[in-house]
Amino acid sequence: MDHASLLVRLRPIVDIPVFLQGEEALQESVVEFWASSEIYGPADQASEAVRRVIEPLLNHQLRNSRFAAVELLLRCIPVIMPTEMLDRYPSRSKARIKQRVLDCSPQLHYETFVGGEFDDQVDAYVGGIRTTSSLLTKFGVSPVEIEEFEHFLAAVATTAKSMKV
Repeated sequence: MDHASLLVRLRPIVDIPVFLQGEEALQESVVEFWASSEIYGPADQASEAVRRVIEPLLNHQLRNSRFAAVELLLRCIPVIMPTEMLDRYPSRSKARIKQRVLDCSPQLHYETFVGGEFDDQVDAYVGGIRTTSSLLTKFGVSPVEIEEFEHFLAAVATTAKSMKV
């Protein structure tokens, strides 16, 4: 396996206290979805195409819902590696309560992003986000609101599939 093909897509990390500074941020939504990835090279293009569609759609849904007032950064960094590399890159989702950050870092099926269809890639990506929805309770989100969040995810997936790139 050529480790030169291993990518860790780095994007600026949004720090909640910095994110919340300024009246403009407080007048708008407080919740934010942010995505990056840890990925083996051949799956990068497909993963990035899905992220570019999902990220703005989910942010729009969250900002126009009752989640808009939840002080939370939902930081999604899926792990997309071949099977033989998964032990070195485990799933590691975690609620960082003091920082108001939910790290969503599921392992997604590598082959789906190397040779799969866009619709399957969207389902895998959104399914990975869904795996951490139960952690929202640690931020004061009720079970009913978690169900609403999961409905958002389904709506985002449906819309994303119609926007096939």
